[in-house]
Amino acid sequence: MPFEKFREKGKDLFRRGFVREVLFSGPTYQIEVYDPEEQETYWPFLQFDEDLILKDAFCSCFSDEEGCSHLAGAYLKIFNGSDLPFHIRFRDSFWNHLCQIFAHHTGYETRLLEKKKAGGVYRFENDVFFQIETKTAESKKQLAEWIESTRKETPETSLKFSNISQDEILRWKEGRPSPSLRYALSFWSDLAKWMMSFEENAEVLFKEDTQGFPTHIETLFPSYTITWKMGVKDLEGLISSIETVEASLKIFHPVDEKLIGASYDPKRVSLLLQHAKGGEGISKLARPIGNWIYLPEKGFLPLLGDSLLHRDVVSKEEISPFLDQYSSIIESFLPVKREITPLRYHLKFDKKKNWHFHPYLLEKGDLQEKNAVLFSSWAYLPEKGFFHIDEPLFLEKKKVLPLSEVSSFVNQHKIWLGSQEGFITHLAGIETLLTYSLTPNQTFLFHPQVATQGEEGLDFGDWIYYPNQGFFSKKTVRVEAIVRPGLEVRFSDISRFIKGNREELEGISRFFSSRLPLSERGLHIEISSPSTLRIKPVYRGDEGLLFFGDFVYKEGEGFCELPASMRLPHGYDTERTISQERMKNFFLHDLPALKRYALFLDPQLQTPHRADLEIDYLVRLPSGKLKLRLFVQTELGKIPLTEICKAREKKLRFLFSEGGLLDLSEDLFQWVDKLAPVSYDDHTIELSTLEYFRLDASFGFLSPPETTPFSVITRSLIQELREFKSPEAPNPKGLKSELRLYQQTGLHWLWFLYQNRLSGLLCDDMGLGKTHQSMALMASILAKTDLSSVRFLVVCPTSVIYHWEEKLKVFLPSVTVQTFHGLKRSLKNLPKNGVLLTTYGVARIEKDNLAKISFELAIFDEVQVAKNAQSRIHASLLPIKARMRIGLTGTPIENNLKELKALFDVVLPGYMPGVTAFRRLFLNPIEREFDEEKKALLRGLIRPFILRRRKTEVLQELPEKSVDKSYCDLSETQIALYRKALAERQDALISELRDTEAAVSYIHVFALLSKLKQICNHPALIAKDPKNYKKYPSGKWDLFVELLQEARASDQKVVIFSQYLYMLDIIENHLKEHGWEYSQIRGDTVNRKEELKRFQEDPNCFFFIGSLQAAGLGIDLTAASVVILYDRWWNAARENQAIDRVHRIGQKCGVQVYKLITKGTIEEKIDRMITRKGKLMEEIVTADDQALLKKFTRSELIDLLQF
Repeated sequence: MPFEKFREKGKDLFRRGFVREVLFSGPTYQIEVYDPEEQETYWPFLQFDEDLILKDAFCSCFSDEEGCSHLAGAYLKIFNGSDLPFHIRFRDSFWNHLCQIFAHHTGYETRLLEKKKAGGVYRFENDVFFQIETKTAESKKQLAEWIESTRKETPETSLKFSNISQDEILRWKEGRPSPSLRYALSFWSDLAKWMMSFEENAEVLFKEDTQGFPTHIETLFPSYTITWKMGVKDLEGLISSIETVEASLKIFHPVDEKLIGASYDPKRVSLLLQHAKGGEGISKLARPIGNWIYLPEKGFLPLLGDSLLHRDVVSKEEISPFLDQYSSIIESFLPVKREITPLRYHLKFDKKKNWHFHPYLLEKGDLQEKNAVLFSSWAYLPEKGFFHIDEPLFLEKKKVLPLSEVSSFVNQHKIWLGSQEGFITHLAGIETLLTYSLTPNQTFLFHPQVATQGEEGLDFGDWIYYPNQGFFSKKTVRVEAIVRPGLEVRFSDISRFIKGNREELEGISRFFSSRLPLSERGLHIEISSPSTLRIKPVYRGDEGLLFFGDFVYKEGEGFCELPASMRLPHGYDTERTISQERMKNFFLHDLPALKRYALFLDPQLQTPHRADLEIDYLVRLPSGKLKLRLFVQTELGKIPLTEICKAREKKLRFLFSEGGLLDLSEDLFQWVDKLAPVSYDDHTIELSTLEYFRLDASFGFLSPPETTPFSVITRSLIQELREFKSPEAPNPKGLKSELRLYQQTGLHWLWFLYQNRLSGLLCDDMGLGKTHQSMALMASILAKTDLSSVRFLVVCPTSVIYHWEEKLKVFLPSVTVQTFHGLKRSLKNLPKNGVLLTTYGVARIEKDNLAKISFELAIFDEVQVAKNAQSRIHASLLPIKARMRIGLTGTPIENNLKELKALFDVVLPGYMPGVTAFRRLFLNPIEREFDEEKKALLRGLIRPFILRRRKTEVLQELPEKSVDKSYCDLSETQIALYRKALAERQDALISELRDTEAAVSYIHVFALLSKLKQICNHPALIAKDPKNYKKYPSGKWDLFVELLQEARASDQKVVIFSQYLYMLDIIENHLKEHGWEYSQIRGDTVNRKEELKRFQEDPNCFFFIGSLQAAGLGIDLTAASVVILYDRWWNAARENQAIDRVHRIGQKCGVQVYKLITKGTIEEKIDRMITRKGKLMEEIVTADDQALLKKFTRSELIDLLQF
């Protein structure tokens, strides 16, 4: 098999189904192959010659090696365990026969197919019936492209023309293509090829018509169901091909089973067959169809008729066609060699000039033995058996051609005689017999050859025969003959001349040689100077060989055609020098193609497969920067980074080095242009800690070997950076609180960032004290700094500004806090030291004024509000001037990775790639292609700047939290409302969503979904009648009331969340009716601080009501031990944040959470959906298990709308 080196990988691709669509025209193939490692789709190209030998092959992966796993997989797909390639099997396949029948009836134009209204179904009906129906959205799209595409295929654009003759193409251009070409260009041919590509997954079911004939066929594929109905006459033409597929009806060969023996009778020159008795009764079941018998529900039998297998005796005249058809059966009983054995001849003239022909197979005289026989395409040798042979010249075992017939025979069999040694024909007469010689002018000169003296020729009229030389024409040489005495051919024209005059040159003695005088030929590719390369052709073989294009010349033997592997590319069959100016083109285009011919390739020109950055020296400078010496380490060697810097400065694209040939345009080397000035004396560079981390994440620094001079210092500092250790510990002496152990760890990480002028995201779970850790950082900065002015900025949501104010007053009492909020806000008289506390809304309005102030530290609480890079809030945070920026959030990613980038752009501006590069490097590969390598790279980039701990990891002392999903049913009233709402818009919206070319109407979809959610909550929401809620029955309300009464009976405080204000009104009315005290926060609540304090401290206030948007972030509700989520939010992360208002530091009791879900409705589907989508953030921000709801796909929206 070709591509043997890649066989196992190719076999794996083929076995796992990654070798997909097969496009071909005759022996020319393009095959779709998906590479799961590279997560790319490639298209290998393969072409076979007439002998089914691979003629040409390449792949769109552009591998440097000769072959690749994609080509190996494609080759296996083409043969698929058969001895014959796909295009040969296709010719006789069931699929091709079936589609040709229907193309004949329907015509070749797909416009005749009727498209059904629902889409994805096409049919045709007249004297035949055809219908194709899709099962998936993807197959629906594919089918539409097949049938409705208006793209016209031309010789310039379509593979289908690659094996069409020029005459046929001309007829096509004139508008009169042959039926075969019309079929090849039609939908029917595409369908047949597609079906055969996936026949392993197909079912072929035959069904009988009203007359009892199986003329109805269903072909079932995973993505299509295709129905075919035809006439009995069409069925007859299809039957013979059924054997090529797995079908519900079979082709039976009962004769095969009956044949129990066979022998050869040399006296009668006949085959004797022995059959078992039986087989009677078939005629009773027979339903004749042409030359076949149909056995209901079983299959087809060939009519016995004149089948030779039914004979008891096969005569001499019948043996050849018999063995042509049944040799595979007979070889069970007799020795039969089915491969062609060449028939050879021993030729001689007698004294009367009669010509004797003695054919033989294995050795001279074997066919002249007694009982040996020649048949038309078979021969028999006693005790050796039957041999398949070429068509013999004569059927006689000995043939004598009389003198009078010799000349005629020679005229008719010149080509055949050319293969018989000593009997070759020479078109020129003996007097013009040519030979050739080399001249000093580098030409080949043809001149007459003197005939051998003393040898008498045999005259046969038009020809004279000379022993051991062959037949010479007695006719005068033609004036128009190309090869004649005096012809001189330049060396540069030899190859072309031989190819154009091969037939005449074959008549020249010793012009061609059958011996290849060399074993290997290739190129030496080496560096001859720092700015030039030398490519020199070399070979291993006989001395003194001359090469002329596709031929090699050995003096005394002649020309031998070189095999393809020894034919060097044009322009490289003589020594060449590549100058600096041509190197870029050479390395990009020529070198990859030349590597297959390289017998020697300079190590500095070899392309390394990996490249790492190695540090052998690293120290911290007083400025805080890092001074280091870097090398690029490859499997071939290592190169000082300074060499690469020099090459980049000179704008060189390629660098040949001890580490191999480096392409300096690759990502690995782009960053060197941004380096601070490089010291070429000691090969060192200076990096900020941020640059160091970016490089370490992108390329992974290798530590120096322990034997290097500075290895101990360097390894120690590398370890310190990887573990985020600071030389000096933080001292939060001004903080009036004891930090827990994990909070101290958080403070040390924040302090490391501050010391290295870095920033980051603190993403601990809700309730783990992000505020405390932030205040500890402020205290540590105040204790360390000797600056005259130390200002801190805290930006937070409006709902928690008073929470921050209170915390700062309690835990940092020595720090001045100025709240910049409300209508009377002002930045006048801003203290030089202290905290400026403001909200995101104010920051948006006052961004220009805030941008004028310098801060030592800026803290952005609940920073996820700035996750939209296009929002005004995001834009307002970018100009803030701060040495360090810290974002606080429990959910760094809520919807997609774009939001992660947006948050990093706020805290570490410029660290992440730009929008386009980020989409190319991370967004598309991770979210669309699930690229694990890119996911790991992104994780490495953000790891130093994100700290995330989960409660389950650090708060073993936190009371247990139990989450229960409590289910209920719709009331009859709710069912009626639900069905009515769906009836009004469901069908229209689903139809729009299924139309993949139409834009999704999210406004209308979500309007309906929101209405359905409100019906699940309580019918009073739809009636907009919360005061009279009791007259509307609701299954969820009944469940809620039970939970409320149970909690009240056990004296537990309860927090209730809903996203609908009318629902909050109903709950409030219910609590009032029972005289139960409560507090609440809604969007319009002014006195939030008092509401929270009352719930937390008043023992008689048992209930807290809040909307998720207004009360789900940044507040403490630890007095409660029960949380009820009355309705489900689209985003589980938001739900978890709300729950963590209760389950956080300060909670003394176990927390019970109830999520109310109405069975059989949209709520149940939402729950499943957000559970299913809970992996992305965990894989990027590794310590997280929060869930999220990504943008809905069409199929998800359709699922939500179905009831």
